[in-house]
Amino acid sequence: MSAFRPVARRELQAAPGANTSIEAPTYGRELAQAYDAVMAEAAWPSLSRGLARALSRAPVAAAADIGCGSGRVLQWLAARGHSPLFGVDRSAAMLHLSGRRLDRRRVRLMQQDIRALALPQPVELITCTFATLNYLVDDAALARALAAVARNLRPGGLFVADYIPWLDDQAPPSTHHQLVSARGRRSAWRTRLDPQRGLSETRIAFQGGVVERHVQRHRRPAEMKAALAAAGLTPVSAFALGPGGPSPWRMLVARRDAGRRGDVRHG
Repeated sequence: MSAFRPVARRELQAAPGANTSIEAPTYGRELAQAYDAVMAEAAWPSLSRGLARALSRAPVAAAADIGCGSGRVLQWLAARGHSPLFGVDRSAAMLHLSGRRLDRRRVRLMQQDIRALALPQPVELITCTFATLNYLVDDAALARALAAVARNLRPGGLFVADYIPWLDDQAPPSTHHQLVSARGRRSAWRTRLDPQRGLSETRIAFQGGVVERHVQRHRRPAEMKAALAAAGLTPVSAFALGPGGPSPWRMLVARRDAGRRGDVRHG
């Protein structure tokens, strides 16, 4: 079982000696393990249902998961039968966790920045989950990542991603507190929101003294739709996933335009 619930400010105190200088999404081994044990576990039920909905009519073919983290989505795609299958993350610690979870005979893991994505071959599906797109704070970074996705998809291929948007960018700045629990483990979240700038800063304290700091950009749905279109990705659908913090957590599905120039030459 996993749960999100509001908590009192006193529950947010980190353990003595906790490392409060780590900034996500650069994960060392200790932080990667804490993230997977709590955050990924709590989000997975909603996310897996969303993936099943998004891909209910999609062909089972070559696929890649970018920002693959600890490999939960790759494991799900492998069980669905996707092959060949590629996992991309810039964190060596996260790739290590993925390697422990997956059958390496079926999945190839690569350490890359998604803004410079270069898969060994074009694929029919690219997934990007756990709000990875929100960490692309600059518009230029998002544009580079989406262009790289389009270059690595076959014409007509699907891009499936989740993100957390703003629906009310005129709200005043605010602070929210949550306790996220999964299988007896928990983390305390303190999120400071600046809706007018579209930014959030979240401090997450895990049991055992590990602390993360996340800075994210939250774009309006119309902004995300425009960014997809500029990259040659036509939005197909979008829907709510479930609990994801103060703003609605959404999944989007887009299709790569046929005949787009600038494709990657794959060896």
